[in-house]
Amino acid sequence: MTPEIDTALSEAKQALEKVRLGLAEAIGQYPTPIYGCGAQFNYHLAQRSQAGLAIDTLGTNIFFPTPRSAAAMVGVESR
Repeated sequence: MTPEIDTALSEAKQALEKVRLGLAEAIGQYPTPIYGCGAQFNYHLAQRSQAGLAIDTLGTNIFFPTPRSAAAMVGVESR
């Protein structure tokens, strides 16, 4: 990859990690749940999970489908 892409991916990972840590802190400071009132807590848990998945996704190899012929929309190569 190009240095620009590497830099952008690194910055995105750092930003997501800050969000994930902020959510983890909010979850840690959340008071003992009251029955039926844990919607905000559950929301924070879901957001933290999504941030972690996004960080993992940014660390995977990027795949761009490539056409098998010069004509548009004829087919794509997949591996």
